[in-house]
Amino acid sequence: MDISQEFYSRVEEFLHEYLRINPLVATYLGIHEYDHLLPKGGWEGFREEEEFTNRFKEWIQDFRESHDLSEAPIDVKIDVDLLMRTVKLWEFYMYRWRLWAKYPSAPDTISSSVFILFGREFAPYEVRLESMIGRLERAPEYLERSKEILVEPVKKYVDIGIEIASQMGPSLDFLIYISEARVGGDERIERLRSVSERVKQRVADYIDWLNDIRRDASDEYRIGAELFEELLKIRGLGLDSESILKLGEYYLERFKSEARMLAKEIVGKEDIDKARELIESEHPKDFNEILMLYQHSIERARNFVIDKRIAPIPEGEVIRVIETPPFMAPVIPFAAYMGPAPYEERKEGIYLVTRPTKEEDYRRHNIYSISNTTVHEAYPGHHLQMSWAAVKRNLARLISMDTAFVEGWAHYCEDLMKEYGYDDTPKHRFVQVIDSIWRAVRIIVDVKLSRREMTFEEAVEMLMKETGMDRRAAESEVKRYILSPGYQLSYLLGRHLFNEMRREVKERLGERYSDYEFHKIVLESCGLPFNYLKELVLHKMSDE
Repeated sequence: MDISQEFYSRVEEFLHEYLRINPLVATYLGIHEYDHLLPKGGWEGFREEEEFTNRFKEWIQDFRESHDLSEAPIDVKIDVDLLMRTVKLWEFYMYRWRLWAKYPSAPDTISSSVFILFGREFAPYEVRLESMIGRLERAPEYLERSKEILVEPVKKYVDIGIEIASQMGPSLDFLIYISEARVGGDERIERLRSVSERVKQRVADYIDWLNDIRRDASDEYRIGAELFEELLKIRGLGLDSESILKLGEYYLERFKSEARMLAKEIVGKEDIDKARELIESEHPKDFNEILMLYQHSIERARNFVIDKRIAPIPEGEVIRVIETPPFMAPVIPFAAYMGPAPYEERKEGIYLVTRPTKEEDYRRHNIYSISNTTVHEAYPGHHLQMSWAAVKRNLARLISMDTAFVEGWAHYCEDLMKEYGYDDTPKHRFVQVIDSIWRAVRIIVDVKLSRREMTFEEAVEMLMKETGMDRRAAESEVKRYILSPGYQLSYLLGRHLFNEMRREVKERLGERYSDYEFHKIVLESCGLPFNYLKELVLHKMSDE
């Protein structure tokens, strides 16, 4: 057995064990033997993850010491290092930040575990419903176990947990309603009704318990400068938080200047608000028209990518546009995407579009935003990238995918398509620049909030002032920031790093450079962190 076979076969063995411990991740990847299960939770679940992490780390270290990697294929060299980085991240979250001890994540885990079975049509609904019921039957015990490890509760985290838990009752009612429509008087409906009532009661008790512990919970919801720097270093971004902050401040001023210039083209003066008002007035009249325009936009963008040879598209990929389930609408006010499962034969992505409930929501689905959002979410953005990751199915990279690559790629594609002439009008570019302002503000808020240089309220105020968000939307944004430090900065930072890497590779290769080949290697890399991605791109493009 050569070194590649030995390495990847052992990785598969280890990571399938990881999926047994984390059944929600298994379902997401398309491995369905654990669809009826939830994680163990509590201290038993924590010790199981800890024991696995230690054994996995020891094996990687032994593999590095017992093999001469200097002669190994570049993919093996990268993936050995990548897995050690992944273990360091696991240890960071396990021992350094300890979010599991601060945030009551059980309601979120239960809701997500059911929704993914509801949304992914990998099997008949009756089969998926059986698994949903199985997970709900285990939910009361999982909720109870989760209390054991919430030993350092944080007030704002507890508030988020209560908010998510409060949505579980309506979510279960919606699930019953849809299931009745799909399977009629099936005996599973009675089981679903019965287990839903048990879960609702346990959730009510859980919320009461959260309200009790909240009184003595910590007021500090920010990760802090030291841990934030440590996290950025492990991720291999190549920049510290101060450098990232300066990038955000630079881009914010640049994008605001561009927006004023575009506003002058659109309305005759540098009035961003007036230009936004005009653009947002051009929106569909009803939800059916919104869905139709999203579908049409997807087809146009896909054909453009093919015709202009911007990037390869794998065989068999497909994207399905559906209405966001009502119980998810509070966290998806506009649109979102869920990628295809690597271990399912059908490479289907799901494009969620949220039904407007007021006039302002229709304005956000204006024809120019639909175009830019589809480039970001579908082609050549998230769907194309996730489809290639599903086709290549490198499990080592699938569990190690860095958000700066994933979100950075989609944001980079917005620029890329304009460069090739796709919907390159002042109104389309204005919408893209306004979205870019939002991403620049995200960098500033993410860094300052994480370093405890900004409060929750100051972050909300900045988002409202610089992006035009209403208070409710801005508060929802900041809740995401405090639970996932370093994630929100990934959009614009990733776009910046992609542009810098593309420029550097062009300079090195000269006439041998090809956008198509560059994007092919990037997409087939399955979401490598940038410190590894640049090495891989230069190696493969130099060899061609």
